[in-house]
Formats: sequence, C-alpha cells, structure tokens
Amino acid sequence: MVFIKEVTPALTKWSVKVIVHEKTQPRVSQHGGRRHQQIVFMDETGQKVMGVIYEDDIDKLKDDFRVSSTYNISNAKLKRIEDKYNKFSYPYQWTINRHTLYHEEKSDVIPRSLFKTNFVNLSEIKEKSQPNVLIDILGIVIQKKNPRNFISGPNQHTLRDFFFTMSIFMLHRQKVVVLTLWNTVAVSEGRLIDDAVQPFPIITATALTYSSFFEGGSLGSTPATVITVEPPIPEAQKLATWRSNNMKTIVDTIGARNYFLRDDSAIPNLEGPYSTIADVVAEDKVDKFVIKANIKIVDAKQKFYYMGCDKCFSGIDAEYNYVYTCNSCKEATIAKPRQKMQVDIYDSTGNLDVTIFGDQCQDILKMDAIMCMDLHNAGNFISINEINENLLGKIFLIKLNKKKQTRGHTTIYQYIVIKLQLHQETAQQSTPYAVVRKNESSSTNMNTPKSAEITNMGAFKDGSPE
Repeated sequence: MVFIKEVTPALTKWSVKVIVHEKTQPRVSQHGGRRHQQIVFMDETGQKVMGVIYEDDIDKLKDDFRVSSTYNISNAKLKRIEDKYNKFSYPYQWTINRHTLYHEEKSDVIPRSLFKTNFVNLSEIKEKSQPNVLIDILGIVIQKKNPRNFISGPNQHTLRDFFFTMSIFMLHRQKVVVLTLWNTVAVSEGRLIDDAVQPFPIITATALTYSSFFEGGSLGSTPATVITVEPPIPEAQKLATWRSNNMKTIVDTIGARNYFLRDDSAIPNLEGPYSTIADVVAEDKVDKFVIKANIKIVDAKQKFYYMGCDKCFSGIDAEYNYVYTCNSCKEATIAKPRQKMQVDIYDSTGNLDVTIFGDQCQDILKMDAIMCMDLHNAGNFISINEINENLLGKIFLIKLNKKKQTRGHTTIYQYIVIKLQLHQETAQQSTPYAVVRKNESSSTNMNTPKSAEITNMGAFKDGSPE
C-alpha cells in the first residue's frame, strides 16, 4: 500500500487507499464531444488526484465511487497532465474503467474528519475573494432559474443561475449570492441540483470565479467546478440543522423580497383578494393590487435595460462602469445596467402598460442586463415573437403598485410590478390578447373621459421604482 504521491509510471504495481472527495455528474466535452465523469480522490495524507471515467464505463460504474466512501484502487492507468490543469500538485490523472482493480473498504476507512474544507463565507465573499483565485462555497439554494442560451461569435453557450444564502441575516440584508453555471457544468451539475429531494438543497461548489456584478456577489463555474448536493461533511450537517429549524422563516423572508421570480414550488402563491385590471384603473384610494393576468411585449424597440446606481438602482445617463457619487443614495458607486421592460398585462376586463425591473425581466427574456446592453449597443433588437409565444397562455400573479401624480390639471398614473409569479393554475383560463384589444374600444371601465386627462405612463422618469 502506497500514497498518491508515490504512484508514478515507474511503479508497475501499486495500491492506494483513498476516499472519494468530489464527484461530478457525467459531462460531454464542449469541443471533443466525449462523455466523461470526474472524481477527486484523496488519501490519508490529504493529497488529491483527479480520476476520470469515460463513455460506457460511466454507466457500468455508476453505483460505485460514492462521495465520502473509502476505496482501495490498484494499477489505474496514468496520464500526465499539463501544468495549467494540475491543481493538486500531482502531475498525473487516473483513468478508471471496468478493468481497473478496486474494492470498497468498509472496515479500515479514511475518517471524514480528514476532509479539509476552505469554504468562503458567503456574507464575506466580496471582502475575502482575490483576483484570479478560485474559491469554494457552501450554501443553501433558495431559487433555481431556467437555463438560457446565447451566442458569442461562432459559439452557443448555455447558462444556468442559482441563488444562495447561509442565514436569515443575509436574506434580510439582501445578501444573496448568484452562482452561474456554464455549458457542460450547467447541464450536468444543474440537473443534480434539480433532482435534490430537499426544497432548499445544501450544496458545495468548488473552483469558482467571483465578480461583484450582482449586489450580493456573482460566482461562475469553471471546467473544474464540482457540485455536491447534501454533502456528508460536518459543516453541511450543521447548516442542515439550521435549515430544518428555520424553514418557515426562510420561505417567509424570500417571499417578502422582490428580486426573485416566484417560480419555486416551495414559495407560496401571492395571496388574494385578486383584483381585475378594470378594478385597478377605477380604484383611486388603494395603491397596491394583486391581479391574475397575461403578459405580452408590445414595444420591440425598447432597450430592455437602463443604466443605474449599483447600490440603489436609481437611473443615470452614463457609460457602463462609470464611477460617480449617486445623487439619490449619496454613495460612491459604479454605473451598471439593470433590466427594465415595458409590457402589456391583460385580463378579460382590459389591459395596462406596466414596467418590470430587475431579475424578473430575466426570467421572461432569458438574458441578463449586460446581454441586453450589448445587443442594443450593437444596433440589434431582441426578437419578441418567440418570447411572446412562450408567454402565450400563461397566467401570472402580479403584485402591482399604482402611483398617482398630479401635474397641473393632468393626473398621471404609473404602474410598477413589485412581484411577479407564474400562476400554478391551468393556462386554459388565460384571455386571448386579440379579444382584449377588440373589447378595449367599447369597455366603459377601461376608457376614462378625456376631460379627466389621465395618462398611463407605466414607468418612472429615472427608470427606478420608489
């Protein structure tokens, strides 16, 4: 029996006792198209080595090499790796196949206490991260976004976003971290998170990049990223206990925030009583409503973003990354793009032009603010036909803010979406958009006499909701 460091091509017969430290889901290489699965083994000295299983052997060995289990492995095929891929200070990769000699060790196991973790605290991620240094995190997934695709040059990329936290304190202060998985990692590890039994799964994610684009921090996967769901390590077990004791608080706190699209089944629907659009227009003493309505994008030439303060989101006419002192929050800040879109919401009683801000736009457009900015700066328009086809027949629960402003003899109403959530009821209840537009001209509820001079603006002047 030897240790990992002693295994070289000169050693023809060897056996090493290892524990499975990490294991990816099967992936397909973006360029070579070869299916593979990575396993990180660790011996009793703490030395690690990357093991790889290819093609049909993945299915044959799918029930073996479980995370945190101990195995004796003998005479695996060695492959020398380039220095830039050598993250374990060991120059070889082990190829594991059906011919590799191995067996699970159940008596003399490597203790889990030898697992050396160096997770960055999510609440301190901005302060602790360093340029060009990959980081590992442990956290609770509080929301999962749908995959989205975009084309850069000749390549099409797949992205998948997940929101994380570690405590109610972080949630109350909006300290939520976004993890974006890319390409093969988005497909393989994203599916692993989807399959989690827990509504708010605990995961570890390794070898991540960091940027400060999102308010709480933004993490991105690399080809070396490995995600483990509900890992059997002490830190995760402590977090699981905290999650179990605070489940209701987690749900209530998430439900009170407006930077999530409410598509998670663990988050309850927006509660009624529900108003119709005709009620919203007619009511003059109430400023907040919850309605059931359909959504359609009408203005295809809008930018779908605005430039704003990175801290309070108030709008500014400035270039991307312009450094300035915000007139609204008085903080030193940077100009960043934030999503904003005008949409038509409609039910059987009429329609309204409303404004949606932030991540809720991303769930509809399937692209973020930077992508919208890049398209606009290149002189391109987002094709809304496919988006509207996807929206057709879907009912949304919409919490709406109606703000009244009087300018001389003119009364102006602004309608801002506070919360947006896909309704769980069947889509057959949705209202055909053509019917609404046809009925609009004859609806006494929807048309105000001209003498009242009421205008529906649908957006704040500076692009930011109050």
